[in-house]
Amino acid sequence: MIELEKLPKIPKIPTIRASGFTKMLLGLAIIAAIFYFTCVAIIPAGHVGVVDRLGIVSDQEMAPGFNFKDPIAGVHPMTTKVQQHEYQNIRGTLTNEGLEVIMDASVQWHLDPSNASDIYKTVSGEYFDTLLTPAFMGILRDEVKRYTGEAIYTQKSTAIQTETENRLRDELGPRGLIIDRVWLRGITLPSELTDRIKSKLGEEQEVQKMGFTVEKQKKEAERLLIEADAQAAANQMIGTSISDTLVNWEIAKALNKNQGAVYVLGGGTGNILLNTGTPNPKS
Repeated sequence: MIELEKLPKIPKIPTIRASGFTKMLLGLAIIAAIFYFTCVAIIPAGHVGVVDRLGIVSDQEMAPGFNFKDPIAGVHPMTTKVQQHEYQNIRGTLTNEGLEVIMDASVQWHLDPSNASDIYKTVSGEYFDTLLTPAFMGILRDEVKRYTGEAIYTQKSTAIQTETENRLRDELGPRGLIIDRVWLRGITLPSELTDRIKSKLGEEQEVQKMGFTVEKQKKEAERLLIEADAQAAANQMIGTSISDTLVNWEIAKALNKNQGAVYVLGGGTGNILLNTGTPNPKS
């Protein structure tokens, strides 16, 4: 049996006694921490803070950065960054003649910082689902219904996109959602309609080509007629300018160049001019 007096003695843990100054610092630190978590709100960049004080929402939003607040008020950050919502394989959109159009779309938007409090108070859930999607779908279907399938296929898809964007901006802007862009893509019409449109477009292109050929031939005929008229006028001018004196002068020049040539003058005179040349003194 081990004797108790032979056991090793365990050293005593020293007692730390805080001075009055240390206690004061500790108390101030606790008060500062409480103040920080209850009276300070830091809003991230690209957000605004909506202040909710026991169910009463302030109309003044907090700006990004360091803000003081009521200790009993809650602060709810809301993003003001540009966001994009995708709509895939939209169905149930009908043309003027009742044909279904299938398409994809994208809507780019952002929250108006000055209306964040109103949206927080009046809109339930995700505001793009509550406000954006119903408005976008309704306007899009209304715009598509204005046109026939052929018009949409050939030239009106851009007009539908522009008008949808403008109407959506006018409708949601006062509610606090700023619409930046709307894109429509992958517009698909029934295959029988697209085949008929392609065949019609091919026929129209062939008609335009034939019309171009006819117009080209017409222009060529006009060119030849103008050229013939100009030649006739030139011949007439030459005919009126020739005289007997001019003819004799040209003949004399020709005789001088061509020794031994015989020229018969027309006009019924029967005159013959004979150029015998200059005698050679050595012969």
